[in-house]
Amino acid sequence: MKEYIMPRIFKGSAGIAQGIFVSLGIGLLIENIGRIVDIPTLITIGVVAKSLMAPAIGAGIAFMIGANGLVIFSAMVITYIVIPVAVSYILYIILKKAGRIKHGDMTVPQS
Repeated sequence: MKEYIMPRIFKGSAGIAQGIFVSLGIGLLIENIGRIVDIPTLITIGVVAKSLMAPAIGAGIAFMIGANGLVIFSAMVITYIVIPVAVSYILYIILKKAGRIKHGDMTVPQS
């Protein structure tokens, strides 16, 4: 089992690194070049590239584990849609837990 899981974890980590490098690194580079030479189109391209970090990470992971094109594009779409929802849900859970710690049980009284 370890021989199956560990290579996938390493490949997944490499996919995450590639996705971050491509979207964030290249996006920052293009945006800064656009600011230096004062070309608004390059600035916009850089900002969009940075905002697409989640789909790039999803595509990088799918590519590194050897997925086909359909799975790679599906990973891009799913991460673009799900990441904001997942972050909102995790934030809700954290805030609910913090409220319970601070104020005790927060159930709504029944009338």
